[in-house]
Parts: sequence; C-alpha cells; structure tokens
Amino acid sequence: MKDIFISYKSQDYDTAKWVRNYLVKCGLSVWMAPEDIPGGGSYAAFIPDAIENCKAFVLILSDKAQHSKWVKRELDQAINNDKEILPFMIEKTELTKEFRFYLANIQGYPAYIDMPGQLMEMTQKILTLPGIEVNKPEEKKTAVKAARPQVQRREPSFLGLGLKTDADKFRYAVEESARLYDNPESTIEDRNRAFELLEWAARMGDPEAAFRFGARLVNGRIKLKDVNSKERGMYYIDRAAARGHIGARMAIDKYCSLVYQREVGSKIPPQAPSPLRDFNNWPIKIKHKGKLTPVQSELMFLDNENVLFLDVKANILVMDEEVVDRERFLKAVEDGFTAWEGEYTVFGGQKLNIVVNVHFSEFAFIGCVNIASMKGSAMKSAIKVAAARGHEMQSQLSDIANSSTSFTTAGKKWSVRSAKNIFIDNPTGRFDDYEMIKKSVRWEFGSILGLSSMLKRNGEEEIFIPKGTYPELDPYYIENGRYNLLMCNGRGMISNNDIEMVVLALSENEMQYYVEDAQGNKPSKALGKGN
Repeated sequence: MKDIFISYKSQDYDTAKWVRNYLVKCGLSVWMAPEDIPGGGSYAAFIPDAIENCKAFVLILSDKAQHSKWVKRELDQAINNDKEILPFMIEKTELTKEFRFYLANIQGYPAYIDMPGQLMEMTQKILTLPGIEVNKPEEKKTAVKAARPQVQRREPSFLGLGLKTDADKFRYAVEESARLYDNPESTIEDRNRAFELLEWAARMGDPEAAFRFGARLVNGRIKLKDVNSKERGMYYIDRAAARGHIGARMAIDKYCSLVYQREVGSKIPPQAPSPLRDFNNWPIKIKHKGKLTPVQSELMFLDNENVLFLDVKANILVMDEEVVDRERFLKAVEDGFTAWEGEYTVFGGQKLNIVVNVHFSEFAFIGCVNIASMKGSAMKSAIKVAAARGHEMQSQLSDIANSSTSFTTAGKKWSVRSAKNIFIDNPTGRFDDYEMIKKSVRWEFGSILGLSSMLKRNGEEEIFIPKGTYPELDPYYIENGRYNLLMCNGRGMISNNDIEMVVLALSENEMQYYVEDAQGNKPSKALGKGN
C-alpha cells in the first residue's frame, strides 16, 4: 500500500495531480483516485483501505472541498484512524464549522501564499514521519515541471564526521559549503556538495544557512531551474529574519530601500521649498503640547525646510527580572523611537524631515508612553487590563499575545492626548534581543502616532493587504504577501506612505487605516495616492 493518501474535490484535480507528481519525484509512494483505482473498480471499495493503510493524509483544501461529501467522509475516516493530517490550503477561504472542528490544532500549509514553498515545507514534514519510506522501486520516476526548485529532498551524507545533533550538522553545512564555494580549485562535484549541504540546512530552518543560501540566490551565485532565483532567495532571507537573524533583517531593509528608490523615489518631481500642504493643497498645521500629551508634536517651516518635531516622554515599567541589561534595553527602546527620523518625500514631492527626541520619565501613565516588558502571567494580566480599558482590538488580544512580540493600547479611542502603552513580549524570556526590542518599539510607535495595524486577523490566520490593492506598494512583496514595505508588518523600513498617514493623523486627530475594518473605517487617503 501507499504511504500518502491525497484527498481532493474533483474541480481541484489539476492541483492534486501537481502535488502527487511532486511527492512521487521526491521518492514517496502516493495513492490518489482515479489513478490508483483499477479499471472498473469502485471508489467505495478501494478508498477505505487506502486511507487505513496510509501514514499521511494530504487534504487539498479549498472552498469546494469543504462542501464535498466524499472529502468529508475521507477526512473523517483519516481522523478516526489517527492519521497525520496535512491540510494543503490552495485558497484563502473561511473554514466551515465542520472543518474548524476537524482541523482544530492541526498545522496547515497556506499554499495560496506560496505554493512551491509550502509544498516543500509539507514534503519535509512528511519525510520526518515514522515509517515513511523513500525511493521505492515500484514508483515511476516522473519528470514533472511542478517539482521546483530542482533540489534533493534527503539529508546529505554526514558519515564519518562524528556529527550527532542537528546543530552540529547545520554548523558543518554552513562552514563546509562556504569553504567549497570560496575555493577557486573546487570541482563541479565540490560545488554540488556545497549546494546540497547549504540548501538542506536552509530548508531545515537553520537561520544562518537560510540567510547564506538566500543571499547567494539573490546575488546570482546560485541559480535554480524553473523558478525566479532572486524571489526564492528573498523567501529564504525572510525566513532567516523571522528566526531572528540580524544580517537577514538588515538585508531586507537594504533590499526594500533600493526597490523603493528605483520604483518610486526617482520618479518624484522636485518641488520648491514651501510650507507643507496636503493632497488638496491646503496648508497643514500640527501643534500638540500639554502635560497629558504623551507625544508632543509640532510642524515648523525652518530655513526653507519642513520639520516635524516629535517629543516622546517614555516611562519604562520593567516587570520581569529577566531584563538582564537595563541600559541596553533602554537604548533599544530609544532607537526604536528615533528610527522614524530622517527626510521623507511626501504629498506629491514635498520634503519633510522628522526629528524625534526621547525623554525617559519616572512618572507612569500620566502623559507618558509607558513601555512594559512582559511575559507569562504578566502578559495575560496586561491583556485583561487592556481589554477592560476598551482597547480597539480587545477581542483579538489573546491572538496578538500568542503570536506577536508586542502590542499597543491607546485608551477607548485614539487621540493625540490619550494614554499610550507598549507591551513587549520576548520569546527568549530574557529581553536581550536588541534588534527585536527596537523593531517592536518602532512598529508600535506607528500605532501611537495614529496608524492602524495593516494586519487583520481571522482566527489564527494573518491577513495582509492583498497584492494589487495599492500598486505602488507591490514591488516590496516577497512570495506574494509575506512582506511589504509598510512599517506596520513589523519588518522593513518606514515608507513615505506611513509618514503621510502620521501627518494626517496628527493634523486631523484621527486614526489612519491601512485596510477597511469591520466598523467601516476607510483606508487613509495617503494610500493609493502614490508618491
């Protein structure tokens, strides 16, 4: 019998066949109707045995599949037989109550974001399952276009090297591949070995390997067949950045900065210096002072330059002893605020300089941006307090705490005078990751200045702005939605659109939105205008 069973709706046959061919090429045995039903055979006679004897159940999940009685029966039998369920989600669709029940706490693979990449991830998971065999002699080695990139799926040989743990293998793979790639006397076999080692470690999730492999793809030192090597390289760099690799984070910032200048910055006509005006050519006035104003702001025209001064009073509420270096923590917080400084081109070509001054205060809650380092029970308590105070995302705070490193509360309604609090969580529990703290503060400072998060939540699913909504932002997408330039997805530089939205928020005293929300708040007019 076959190790893998593929369940699908007939309308999704082409995708199911694509997945099957890929798995077969990787040396796996796959059962799929109608290919594996003898001529004249009945589906009902063969499907139950195929499910009972498989080791992994791949569900091609779409809206149509959720309404298929055959898919429901097959999934129900797979669950009753305690099979490994692997939902391969080819559409971004809301799960029905029945499928939410079936798939509770089961990891899915969002193929609608990146189908080849997610197929690679799912295949790697299958290869780690108990009892899975590869390269069965009875399998037909089908050469298929869909199996891309053309890489080996098995672990490279480490025989005789005394490497016992994955960490040892990753370290060896990175160092040995670098040696082989950089040696001018390396043979073709040496370079194939270098590729095999580095790609394997990157695919297994090692951040250093993912960064190096991605960088070589982006700069053209490695090329893949049937796939955009640069885009695939940015995919691996993005994976490394998500795992905390500082070099990868810097590479993404640099990449997006270059793209921004090429796609947008160079196309903006110069304008003569004059006081800042909005899209309707009305003069913009900003001046917010007072003891209860956490971020005092003033827009001035000085020496033929528009300058927006932001004075931040910050109070540090360190609630965990795990903050091992308070001075480094303070520096990261301060740098998160001042990361907004610089010259921007806004409102059709006008120049605007941002200057941020940070003052650390000993007084909490009153007229301050309160910064709290929190984890565990303290984080849960903060969520309850935030919800009780009417945080605009109170119904989703638990999701935020479970999946994010930070969140902001701003009273019942955002205004320039409302209380502002930033809560920073840290996966390590030590709060010693300078870059993570800095980026968390920078991200949440945007919310404090009046930007809504670009991130919507649908249960556990993160929904980003769809590609094509604002064409001027599309060049910054990696893998069709994993990343864009907007500050509010937690990565990358701050864009001119963000600064325009901040100016509008401070001048109009109204939150600016990236996407239309359930309350009917419309996206900011800064979006869609372009620069």
